Amino acid sequence: MKKIVLNVRTSEKRMAVIEEGKVVQLKMVQPSKREHVGDIYVGRITDVLPGIQAAFVDIGTEKSGYLHRDQLLSYQNSDIKQKESKSISSFIHQGQEVLVQIVKEGIGSKGPKLTEIIELPGQFLVYLPLEASVAVSRKMRNEEEREKWREFGQEVSHPGEGAIFRTLCEEHSVEMVLAELNRQRKDYKSILEKKKSAKKPSLLFEAETMIDQLLQETRIETSDEVIVDDFDSFQILTEKLTCSVKRYNGKENIFNRYQLEQEIEKTLNKVVTLDNGAYLVIENTEACTVIDVNSGKFQGKSNQQETVLKINMEAAKEIARQIRLRDLAGMILIDFIDMKSSKDQEKVISVFKKNVKADFYPSMVHGFTRLGILEVTRRRTRHSLAETLLSPCLHCDATGLVNSAMSVYYQLERDLMEYERTDTEAVWVDISSDLKALIDDENHKLLQERSKLSIYFTEGKEMNRSYLIRHIGTEEEVKDRLNRYLS
Repeated sequence: MKKIVLNVRTSEKRMAVIEEGKVVQLKMVQPSKREHVGDIYVGRITDVLPGIQAAFVDIGTEKSGYLHRDQLLSYQNSDIKQKESKSISSFIHQGQEVLVQIVKEGIGSKGPKLTEIIELPGQFLVYLPLEASVAVSRKMRNEEEREKWREFGQEVSHPGEGAIFRTLCEEHSVEMVLAELNRQRKDYKSILEKKKSAKKPSLLFEAETMIDQLLQETRIETSDEVIVDDFDSFQILTEKLTCSVKRYNGKENIFNRYQLEQEIEKTLNKVVTLDNGAYLVIENTEACTVIDVNSGKFQGKSNQQETVLKINMEAAKEIARQIRLRDLAGMILIDFIDMKSSKDQEKVISVFKKNVKADFYPSMVHGFTRLGILEVTRRRTRHSLAETLLSPCLHCDATGLVNSAMSVYYQLERDLMEYERTDTEAVWVDISSDLKALIDDENHKLLQERSKLSIYFTEGKEMNRSYLIRHIGTEEEVKDRLNRYLS
């Protein structure tokens, strides 16, 4: 049974998935760092580079998008001889107008990765408006069910379109699935209509909200429980889910209520202690993520080989959880404690593979190197949890990471909203200089509207990306305290 906790009342949207008492997934979406994977644009080709078989596309964002030849519709629709013999210049030219979708967020100096092969994901299926193929999720094990949905897809598909049916179809009627397919067709038709009159470049379609992501990426069983702190979201989820959906209406922030704030802090820590006393060290670099397994206090009661195997198998389970929890992606190198036996290595790989199966984004295991490092890759589509919440520390020449000013601002918003249904009228808050620079008149007004409080700020001395609530009370009390402090 899963418990899913949604904090969507505040500006920063947050989700936690809890399985067997452990948090296995955390998702944070900040307005300033909205994920763009799935967004659809009409853009223009600015450069065509035959040397790398790619083009750059102006889609109206800060950085141009990267479009590889293999992601062009004209290339996909050509025969094998043309694919083998022709350069990208034969399929696309500078200045050409293109309809593209973001498939991978821009990272660092790189712009987003694009495709012309549009996909519209839903709860039950992924609609392929430009690809005449029908497929069924490999996670659907029952062959009769697979054939049923394959035949259904072929029967209802219009010429030139297709669909990929998700595992969730097994538990729902063909009428519900067809209704979603028709909604997706309508969405795509609307995109094409917007394209006719839109300026180039222009955003035509914004991808899913956090609720949509939840429905698409998390398999929710009838025995599961979803708890949400927003009434509109509660109504949407009640209509779409067959499991228990509850609305949280407490004064305390929902993540505090379910002890999830501490879990976020743990997840941002590079050291993870295992139940048996061993521990992991997780280091993120620009090129890859390195995970080191250490025996720590674990001694074991058997011989050294068995002790090492026990530690590594326990570590493999936890590493699978941490990859999903932290949303690690790209190249991941795992330095297990050295194992002499190839059979032991295979056992560890087997445990790891079993535990990453629940992850929506698959991890590819490439095996152990000669140095005993397990190589793993996981598809990168969005920013990791650390990239969302942290930024370089300015007091150590950017060699460390601390909470970003934006993350601290959202934490302040959550703290102030806990006074919303109390007798408190006003609050005086000391804030650091970087937070003061962030809270302009517009953000100040937004905080007051959300918390329904009068908020007075002063700049605290020797504070780094932090705040201190100095006094709460009536408007008169807070003003009096503040005047005495300033005089």
